[in-house]
Amino acid sequence: MAPVAALAPGDYGKLKVEDGAALTLEAGSYTFKEIDVHKNATIAFDLGGGQVVIDVEKKVDLKEDVVMTVSGGAARDILFRAAGKDVKLGKGGIFLGTFIAPEAHIDLHEDAVLTGALYGEKVHLKKHSVVNPDPALALIAALFGPPSP
Repeated sequence: MAPVAALAPGDYGKLKVEDGAALTLEAGSYTFKEIDVHKNATIAFDLGGGQVVIDVEKKVDLKEDVVMTVSGGAARDILFRAAGKDVKLGKGGIFLGTFIAPEAHIDLHEDAVLTGALYGEKVHLKKHSVVNPDPALALIAALFGPPSP
């Protein structure tokens, strides 16, 4: 059985999830220096009807066969905002959420599936990768739209 950890919303340094480990993130806002998730790891989003926003200062590296799951919400309730130059969604992975990285090269590797959206300087969809559109439009509007009167 893979080790399971839960992380509350907050500001953190580097997030590293080891091979085969499982991490649960609940609804709220997270800030990381970088994200490094190793092969066969699982990230479970427990949204409980809320949303999650993840800000990353540097790289996002989700390696081969990483699986994301969600309960209490949908992919459109998950938003990643990356300020770095690289966002890698690994081969054979199952990913959820909208990834906004205006200065990054975003790679969705071979046989990977994303339910959400990708916005970057360059977006590369590798062989047999699939994007099922479910963008976080409400989150984007709330964060980037005009101020409410």
